[in-house]
Amino acid sequence: MSEDKMAGADIARAISELEAELFVPFPANPPAPQEALERVYAAFAGYGPSSPFCRQCFTPEQEQRILSGRDLHAKVPGEFRAIYFEHPDCSVGAGGFMYFLPRMLETLFFPELEYEFFRTTVMCGLYATSQAEQAALRDIFTIAANGWFRGADISILMPVMDGERIYPAPCRMASDDMCETIVDALLHLRAHPREMFSWLAQSNTAAAWTLLCRAMRDPQLLLEDPVYFAVDKDYEPAFHAMAQALRKLAWSDLFAIITPDVLARAWESIGMRNQRLYDRFHDADAVRSGYQTQLPDEERLEALRAIEALVHQDIAL
Repeated sequence: MSEDKMAGADIARAISELEAELFVPFPANPPAPQEALERVYAAFAGYGPSSPFCRQCFTPEQEQRILSGRDLHAKVPGEFRAIYFEHPDCSVGAGGFMYFLPRMLETLFFPELEYEFFRTTVMCGLYATSQAEQAALRDIFTIAANGWFRGADISILMPVMDGERIYPAPCRMASDDMCETIVDALLHLRAHPREMFSWLAQSNTAAAWTLLCRAMRDPQLLLEDPVYFAVDKDYEPAFHAMAQALRKLAWSDLFAIITPDVLARAWESIGMRNQRLYDRFHDADAVRSGYQTQLPDEERLEALRAIEALVHQDIAL
């Protein structure tokens, strides 16, 4: 075997090994929804508020209300949602955001579809959370994906308030923003991109194909690389490198799965019956034909190493 072929084989082997180390198979087999939610509470129980409140943004009364001793399971959104409208360091800090994360998921994210909440979680250092914390979140978002993209029952994720379970309006259940947030969350949490895009394509639902077509048309749709405003500045370059590497890999894997044949079959089975989807299939096909989207192996390996570099760092929030 020539030296060039040996080098190619070595690169392919390194890619395979790193993907197995860094990504989690999708879909995993999450526990029942209520158990999954309790695992999120347990995983993030060690966090707590870490910043003195800014008096320009919060009064002493607001601070007391946010930090009141009520059990986290019993706190109502009105007691703490104000922290999501200001810089984290003006209230509870990154650790406080992670502390409230389980209750935020339960009382605001699922029933009210506050999808901006997850973007704030990324900005507060999601990449620095532990494997157990990320696994608990991955389970919840896998359950949500089954509900939003395949119609599985996720009602148990909706909270009970005043004796009645709270459900989002049907129009919000079909929200493009919510679909994007679920997939974005799973990508940030290192669900295997190629396996997830394959699962979405096999779902063959309007929600799944709307998401896939929009992602093909706009590489900025998923895995936004934000300002990490609650992260030690020494680590910020590594966070940016990881976000950019994840996006490169996801974009390449999306087009590896959604081949022209796959797109054509989906258009025949579902796109022709839905005018909104028909237009999106057309846009996706135009993008599919006009770009070279597959990463060369050398670039794929470089992206994987950027992810590996951050995963192996011990970063305290």
